[in-house]
Parts: sequence; structure tokens; C-alpha cells
Amino acid sequence: MKGKKAVLALILSTTFLFTPSYASASDWNQSDSAGEVSYNAEVAAPDGGVNFRRGPGAEYEQLQEAMIPNGTLLPIFEEATAQNGNSWGLTAYNGTRGWIALTQVRVTSEAAFEEFCQSVSAKEVNYNVEVSAPDGGVNFRWGPGAEYVKLQDDMIPNGTELHVSLEAAAQNGNSWGLAEYDGQYGWIALTQVSKVTIDDPETDKEMVFEHFMENGMEYATVTSYDEEGNMLWRYETDSYEMAQCSRVSKIGRQNGYFYMIEDGAVIALHEATGEVAWKNEEFVGAGTEKGYVFDKDGTLYISGYLGPDLFIVDKNGKTLYRKDSFEQGYWPFEMELKDESILRIHFENDQNGNGTDLWMEIPLEELDINKKN
Repeated sequence: MKGKKAVLALILSTTFLFTPSYASASDWNQSDSAGEVSYNAEVAAPDGGVNFRRGPGAEYEQLQEAMIPNGTLLPIFEEATAQNGNSWGLTAYNGTRGWIALTQVRVTSEAAFEEFCQSVSAKEVNYNVEVSAPDGGVNFRWGPGAEYVKLQDDMIPNGTELHVSLEAAAQNGNSWGLAEYDGQYGWIALTQVSKVTIDDPETDKEMVFEHFMENGMEYATVTSYDEEGNMLWRYETDSYEMAQCSRVSKIGRQNGYFYMIEDGAVIALHEATGEVAWKNEEFVGAGTEKGYVFDKDGTLYISGYLGPDLFIVDKNGKTLYRKDSFEQGYWPFEMELKDESILRIHFENDQNGNGTDLWMEIPLEELDINKKN
């Protein structure tokens, strides 16, 4: 992690994670299947609060009689799966560590939401749907299943078109999809929608990227199909141990290539054959869904969520520029190119660790292209 981000992480942990004393490790049950995570979540339960338990499941005794009330911000250190398949999180409250049902909370950042999505074994997809439910709309929930809290009281109405980027199965086996609505991400039941056919030839309808996360590992495949749906070729990444950020992610199609990130490297696949055209290992970052743009010459501008803040590579795979860190903000997640001359980078937090819509603009003419900083 970059130096300034490590400092920020220490500030955040001092603010949210540390309390004067904790119960010892022997005072709670540690799940063998628990995986380490690091994010904050806000209690948002229908009953007004969430029970605080000794282990990951409703069968464990409560550590206190009163529920942790809605609106409480909690750090999540580990995630584990209960016997009924629900996800639970290890947290700290009033000087004690214990477990809460993650169906009763919502995460407080896009990155944390992505980390939760990994925990429910979601696979990456890319298509549009239209809400077409018998009840006139579909509920918008924090996780893939009816047991998760609603993100809003009103249903998303019929006729609304949504983009689905992840799929996961609920406990009853029904499929749920991750979509964006009114500026936030949440899950919808795919039984309540119908797929929308996209005829734009520039979309990925003939080039399918699938991201798989299971048993603590992740990998991805890219498959090319002809117009009749016959497979032309398939590229499969290596399998990697899951980390805070995805180690394989999609960028998209440009310059006759399919671009992706694999274990910190930018990779370009020939669209015609699926062979690796070039691989740039100097990026050493984890991409985000909107953290990149191409210019008219096919040059790729990309940010890594944990760094670098800006990396530029030409269409032949040559590194043109690298900037590990800008002082204006932390954790870049979105990028725009205005008039082919001004690059705008959006950050998740400011220098004080406050979540805000912070962005900076960089005139491209001011960048010392070909020089690594």
C-alpha cells in the first residue's frame, strides 16, 4: 500500500476500529472458514438493530441483551458463513469483539461493497435487463437474497432498464444480479426482470468475460463467439488467492484487442485469435469498473484502486507515464477524458479521510509523457 494510504488506514483504524480494550481471543469462537477483510459497515436492520453474538450464526449466544442500533458504524475484520448459508462478520463494539449478520448491515464504500460481493461467490457478467415484475417492481437489496435489507422503501418500477454486472445465487437457488440504481449499487431478483437485447456491434455480446470466485480463489475466462453462438476461442487466467481487491478484472475492447487486468499486469488479447498480443507488468495495480479511459489514438489511461493513481500505456503496450500517488485524494475509482485534453480522476476520500465526491483535473499537455515519476 502507498505510504499516504497506510497513514490514512491508520487514522481510520484509530477512529473506527480500535477501542480501549477487547475481549481475548478465547472469549469468542473463531470460525475455521473465516476470511480476513477490512471495511466498515452501517447497521441498517428492519428491526432497528442487529444482535451481537459470540460466533457466526444465530445459534451462538448473544454478547449483550440490547441490539446494536441502526446507524452504528462498525469495522468488519473477518467474514464467515453460517450453517444456513448467510454471511456473518466479525466486528468490535463497546470494547468487545463479536459477530453480526451481514444481512442486517450495508457497507459504506464502493470498494467494501465489491469485497462483500466476492464473499457471496458472485460471477462477473455484462448485460442489460428491464424490470417486469408481477407486483409492478422489484426490491433493491444489499445482498443477493430476500433476507438482505432493502436499500430503499420503494421498489424499482417496471419498465426501468438496468445494467447487471454480477450474478449470485440466493439460498433458495434463485439468481440475483448486481445493478446500479439512483447512484448506488444493490441486488435485484433476476426472476423479476427480462433481458434486453443490445444490437450495438461495439458491445461485448460476442466477447464474454466471466469472473469466478470460489473457495478463496479467483480466476476469469474470456470467450469469443461467432454470430451463431459457436465458440471461437477461450482464454483462461491463472487462479489466484483472493485479496482486498480483485486480481483479475475486465477493461474492455479497443484497438482490435480485449483488455484486462491479471495479477497487476495489463494484458491485451487479439480479438481474432485470443492470443496475448502484449502484456505490461509495470502497472502493478488493481483496476476498478470505471477507472480507465481510452483516447482517440488508443492510448489507455488507468488508475489502480490502491495505486498507481495514474498509469498510461500506448496501444502497443509501452508504458508512457506512471504516477504512484497524487496528494489531492485517496483511492481513485473513476476516470473521464474531456475534449481529448483534460483528464479527470475521481477519488473516494479526501486527505482527511472524508468520503466525498472529490476529483482533480489534469491537462494532458502538462504530463511528462514517457517519463516515470
